Amino acid sequence: MTLDSFLILLSDTAWKLVPVVLVVLLIYVIILLRHAIELAKQTKQTMHTVQDDLKKLDKPLQTVNELSETIDLVHEASRNAVRSVLVTIIENASSIKDWILSKKRTDEERSEQVQEVDSDGR
Repeated sequence: MTLDSFLILLSDTAWKLVPVVLVVLLIYVIILLRHAIELAKQTKQTMHTVQDDLKKLDKPLQTVNELSETIDLVHEASRNAVRSVLVTIIENASSIKDWILSKKRTDEERSEQVQEVDSDGR
């Protein structure tokens, strides 16, 4: 067998194997497409399930959002109230000081009267 006859034999064999290889490849492509279609169906079902679950979570999430907004409003109102109290205290510091001192003097006078009454024996 010469090299030329070997190449001719190899060429004839290859041409006979090409249809067989193409049929095998076609079978693998069909199997691949079948799995891809099944995967697409499963993905579609999963997406519907996720969408239904998200719809179920919509109401609780809305409630949490409203609660958060309410807490923010309460926090802002309390902050404003504290600011108002501080501003009022700062603006009226001298009046508050005088009031406290007058209460202190009144308490001291009462304690002196009690001591006088105790020392008198009454």
